[in-house]
Amino acid sequence: MLLKSTPHQPTFLALRISAENGCQLCRFLCMSLEQGFQGQKYLDLSLLSAEYPGCQLWLRARDVSLDRIILSFNESGGPTDSDGPPISSYGLPPGCYQKLENPLGYLDLFADSSEAEQPPAICGRPLPTSAGNSAEDFEVVRGWLVDCVNTHPLCASPRPDAPLPKRVIDVGPTDGSQEPRLVLTSGQKLHDQRYATLSHCWGGALPLSTTSGTLDERIAGIPIASLPKTFRDAVVIVRELGLRLLWIDSLCIVQDSREDWEVQSAVMGDIYRGGYINIAARAAANGSVGCFVPRVPEPQPCRIPRWSRDGTIAGFMYFRSPAFRIEDVERTPLDTRGWVLQERTLSPRIIHYGAQQLYWECLSSSHRQDGKYHDDAVNFQEEVGLVPLGNYKRTLGLYSPTDAEMLEEYRSALSRFMPDVKDVERCLHMDQWYYTVMDYTRWNLTFQSDKLAAIAGVAKTVQQQRGYTYLAGMWREDLVRGMMWWLCDIELSTASAIERSRIICDTLPSWTWARHSGEIDFIVSPEREAVSQVVSVSYEENGSFGQISSARLRLNGPVVMGHYNVSRSERGANLVGADGKAIGYARFDMPKATKLIGGDQLLCCILLRGYTGEALGLVLQQEGRQRNTYRRIGYIRDDDPKFQGCLLNPMPAYQETVIV
Repeated sequence: MLLKSTPHQPTFLALRISAENGCQLCRFLCMSLEQGFQGQKYLDLSLLSAEYPGCQLWLRARDVSLDRIILSFNESGGPTDSDGPPISSYGLPPGCYQKLENPLGYLDLFADSSEAEQPPAICGRPLPTSAGNSAEDFEVVRGWLVDCVNTHPLCASPRPDAPLPKRVIDVGPTDGSQEPRLVLTSGQKLHDQRYATLSHCWGGALPLSTTSGTLDERIAGIPIASLPKTFRDAVVIVRELGLRLLWIDSLCIVQDSREDWEVQSAVMGDIYRGGYINIAARAAANGSVGCFVPRVPEPQPCRIPRWSRDGTIAGFMYFRSPAFRIEDVERTPLDTRGWVLQERTLSPRIIHYGAQQLYWECLSSSHRQDGKYHDDAVNFQEEVGLVPLGNYKRTLGLYSPTDAEMLEEYRSALSRFMPDVKDVERCLHMDQWYYTVMDYTRWNLTFQSDKLAAIAGVAKTVQQQRGYTYLAGMWREDLVRGMMWWLCDIELSTASAIERSRIICDTLPSWTWARHSGEIDFIVSPEREAVSQVVSVSYEENGSFGQISSARLRLNGPVVMGHYNVSRSERGANLVGADGKAIGYARFDMPKATKLIGGDQLLCCILLRGYTGEALGLVLQQEGRQRNTYRRIGYIRDDDPKFQGCLLNPMPAYQETVIV
């Protein structure tokens, strides 16, 4: 039995021996640590711990909620008050303390519902065993929905004057006495105009759809038996929520009509934003899987008594086996589909049907059936700099005023060279846009030609809410920072890298990321100061929102002439100036680009300057015989300690340059 603040094993080696002798808790701890140490470090710790007593490994409950125990350590032999309630400790060698980072591992903690009211309040619960379609499951979803509608000011229902989609599916009454049918909403008097939307994976093949030849048939009725499982499950969910209307892309857009596709894709963002609730089939790689997925039973947990202050057993808590992984709601089959980012970002409230449980997400809260603090987005934030999605929506300003707390953080950091709070707010919005694009370009699109269309709804909403000018994935108000993007893994020169760098729309200007098919990273650094200015941007609108052609960007900024030095290391300064001295490291937008540019003179246009003098800019190549007109072929930076400051020391002359 485990007592609060009581040492459990004297050394790490003793912990391993206890696990090998059958102690389930010790085995779980060793499994968690082994996952963190990845083999060799774990073995080294077990060998060294007997020689270095004194440093203790502690189990701590995190501050946010009691649903997970964190394995961490310190050299003082005990936890601090701010670390949450300690549960136990294990000997660790001080020599390893310098090599490892906290936390070392985790153990998921839960209690039965009957134990929930007894202190300490353990919010974790066992995973549900039902597939998401039990009476209890629907009661949970209805409870989340009612709470959101009645108590969340941020999650206001769509405007009463917001138009319905051109077509929706009437799923019929709750009792299923009528088959679903496609409804043309124009001229219809619908008693309840609330509608649900469905986010789903097509799975490489067109699911049941509406075509010009089947449109009248769909209006007459759609036998529910003819629907793929994901669609059938969505109909059941909509009925259980007391709604009648459902929007599914393949059924509500005429699939063989280019004209209808262009019209409907242009308002796709409005459709998801105006929906009452979004149903996300997260576990379904195709339409045959469905929303209701049979659950895989989890292994037997480790039951531990919980002690009251008088020393009696108050109840029990359970540690989940580390061998059983809770699904990552950010990394599901649905998250491989590029259109989903827009659908998720714009939907005011979402019920996620996962492989293990149901999840709720809205602007104000998030919930899970296992009761855990919904921290998937938080963990993702720590890895790549994103904020939780609800906060992200507020940060980008899609539904409400900008998140005040994050705005204040930006204001404090940028006040040195950005005194106007409006500029700070714009910088915050733009940074979140860049993070959105980075995430978006990692997902798949069936047709790469949809690259701008699949994110146009988010861009249009930002433009409507903030008044910024949208240009093919970029924003006129932040073009200098926005041009600092690069293609991931482009230098590998592999077949996949070549495919990722492929130009998918040669009418787009060279300075936009949307021109390429691959994954994009931005150099998001609001602390860097712009040293170039956009003088003008001319372009022709090309049909759909954000599509442009014949674009010419006139930029005024410091420029340096250079050429590629093939003898330099790829990690070294591969661009040199006229005097042969290094000026920085260039990363090109195409594999094997150096073979194409040869010894050509290249123009380096410097865009940003950091606090320590480092510079970032574009590498440009002359466009044919056009005087002073260039095309982007990559970017350059000089922040390596070996050649830091070369681009701006001395400060180059300014020049107006046209980039096409």
